[in-house]
Amino acid sequence: MKRFKRLHNIAAVLLALIFLNLTAVISGVGGNAYAAESVSNVLDDLRKDTAFNFADYPENPQDYSLKVIQIAESTDGELLIYVYQPSGTRKNLRASTINIAREPDNSDDLNFTPYSLRLQSANGVFFKYKVLNFKISPAVVRFYNISNILRPFDEAIDHGNGNISEIPNRVAQFWTAQTIDGNVKYTLDTTEVIEITQKVVGYCYYDDGLNLGWGAMEGATKAYFVAFDTNRPIEKLISADLTFWASKAHCKICCNPFHTNHDYLYDFKDPEYIDYGTGVYNTEPLTITDKEYWGNQGGGNIRPVTKFLRKRIRTTSEFIADENNKDYELVDGNQLNGTKWVLNFYEAQDKYKINNVWLSFIPWVTKIPGISDGEAEINNVYDVQILRLEFKTDGDVYNLGVVDNKQSPDDEPINNKKGCGGCGSCAWLAALPWWAWLLIIFLAPVIIFLLLKLLIWLVTLPFKAVKSKWNKRKAAPAKPKQSNQRKKRKKPRKKK
Repeated sequence: MKRFKRLHNIAAVLLALIFLNLTAVISGVGGNAYAAESVSNVLDDLRKDTAFNFADYPENPQDYSLKVIQIAESTDGELLIYVYQPSGTRKNLRASTINIAREPDNSDDLNFTPYSLRLQSANGVFFKYKVLNFKISPAVVRFYNISNILRPFDEAIDHGNGNISEIPNRVAQFWTAQTIDGNVKYTLDTTEVIEITQKVVGYCYYDDGLNLGWGAMEGATKAYFVAFDTNRPIEKLISADLTFWASKAHCKICCNPFHTNHDYLYDFKDPEYIDYGTGVYNTEPLTITDKEYWGNQGGGNIRPVTKFLRKRIRTTSEFIADENNKDYELVDGNQLNGTKWVLNFYEAQDKYKINNVWLSFIPWVTKIPGISDGEAEINNVYDVQILRLEFKTDGDVYNLGVVDNKQSPDDEPINNKKGCGGCGSCAWLAALPWWAWLLIIFLAPVIIFLLLKLLIWLVTLPFKAVKSKWNKRKAAPAKPKQSNQRKKRKKPRKKK
């Protein structure tokens, strides 16, 4: 069935090209044969199309939508997008991102990519944007499959929380550009898309155990997911493409409340001191399938954690069943109401490293800088957007572009470890088992005693050496005094 759909799409494209050469008019859009300029006025560009009627685009201050009405390849090899915005310049709305593929819907290699937009010209309700970092193909026939166009979230007119950064506007247009005798002709067909109607972005937090030596090292796996529902029924979700931003930050940590030269957990409490450095990056569109699995990092020597594996694509009911287990529970599963599918798309490990942890049990040592100080590596994800979904319904397989917003997760995880007060920079200390605490309580006095005894021994060692040498010298027997006068030997008598 899928192969048949692909052949059907190829045949449809070929038929479209044949009619393009004969009539240059398809789906009510005229065949434009002009080359646009990037810096030209938007009205001058639209007037070149003799079939364009400005009266069809009235102003409506209460309509905040964005509608793509034309595209053009510029003389500089750039792709230009012409947008009708009924609210005009009164609300000062601007398009920010557009999702474009170069392949028809339901093709196996369908690949949507988000591109940033830059405003080139605006007049009334007409806006002209340039697609940034987009290269025009040198092929004679070029395809532009546009699923949606986005604008920044405006809290005055948009519904939702602060986690949404961009609002989508459905486009569902398939443009064909063909170069004939040096002129470019454009045709438009309506294409299929699938729209996200309910969406939750979040992450689950899994303890990766504690490695305890002279210092302490703890890790925690952050498993990011997006739960959603669509305007079309999905019996089986086969694959999906997503895009998101990720960051890796560093900060200092103090796990010693007795320090006097800085506050307890000082950097961790104040985000102003967190160093994000150059760790912010945008991922390429990421593909996940129903055949893939993900898992936690696991590990630890004093508190080991077993590794586990779970599917990347699950139904919401499967997700809830997996996360409510003997070790963890969902904090508020009601926030997933209205969603049917969950995609686990990215895992990162937060790391907490504490130095000289054992010396912190000595009271007078705790004020020394560096004792129980450490650092943390923190990962974050934001602006998650679904680009494509491949799914099966009623025996048919569809591969379509997605109309979706850009949304970030909450700061706190959606799950919680049973018997633990949550995660934090000193979660390893709070989550120590009872036997470890007993071991620390019983060994701490012994360690302190041994350290004090060692210190006393080191301090008194030179004095003991001097005293020992003196005692040995005093106890030795006195040597007899030797006379300086040499004894005279008697001469032997001579015989008569």
